[in-house]
Amino acid sequence: MYCTVSQIESEFKNITFTVDSSVTISDVERFIEEASAYIDGVLDSVYVTPITGVVSLLIVQQVCIWLVSQRIKDIQALKTSKEPTNQITSELRLDKKAENMLKSIVKDEISLPDAIKDSSTGGVSSYNSRNNITPIFKRDTEQW
Repeated sequence: MYCTVSQIESEFKNITFTVDSSVTISDVERFIEEASAYIDGVLDSVYVTPITGVVSLLIVQQVCIWLVSQRIKDIQALKTSKEPTNQITSELRLDKKAENMLKSIVKDEISLPDAIKDSSTGGVSSYNSRNNITPIFKRDTEQW
């Protein structure tokens, strides 16, 4: 998991997640698990996941915090009948910032300096090469 419940709590004023809160502590833990899995899914095409480098973890941790915090803000807005947060311009939404950062990392515009690059695929994810699957068809030969 790339972030913690206490890190998410620190993003909100006067909110502590408990078993009785509108967004429970188990909800937040599940959101963190889902965000961490999503981050791994995006970065898996370029890096060995989970990300373990100390500096790289700080970058990925921020992405996780943004994803989970925006999800909680959306839930709170629905429960309090405030203006839906999806009406906020995309530049201000934390999940959009997270998405943009992940895209920049995959494009190598933002570096994860101490993360391990996935050298087995040359930066391109391939189910076949990771699982040693030999292609059935031979190139440039008639096979029918």
